[in-house]
Amino acid sequence: MKTVILLFIISISLFSASLKISINGIDTYKKGRVWVFLFSEKNRELFPFGKGVKRSFYPKKITQKVVFRNLSKGQYAVAIFHDENSNRKLDENFLGFATEGRGFSNNSRFFESFRKSQININMTTSINIRMNY
Repeated sequence: MKTVILLFIISISLFSASLKISINGIDTYKKGRVWVFLFSEKNRELFPFGKGVKRSFYPKKITQKVVFRNLSKGQYAVAIFHDENSNRKLDENFLGFATEGRGFSNNSRFFESFRKSQININMTTSINIRMNY
């Protein structure tokens, strides 16, 4: 029985991957949650702030880590925003520029396409994303 369980655990680890994200430059003086969205190639049309797999936290440190586990290997993109006023959306000014902190995989300063933000996740992948305010 122990052998079967061990083989099961090994097989799961061979076919699943994880993404470790280090988020840098968080403004800890701002209120609200930081939302981290992960989009796979299957839901790429929802990028950057549609319904994707998400995590959130209240910022306590300038750099914080978020981990997504048990992912299928493949192409993904990450979008982050600091929801300072807790309305669950990234606010923009009348010109369409973001007024709240945001960050994207591949560290673009502006909204990019899924293709330009995509990263390949294979086994354990680590990335750094810098927040822009």
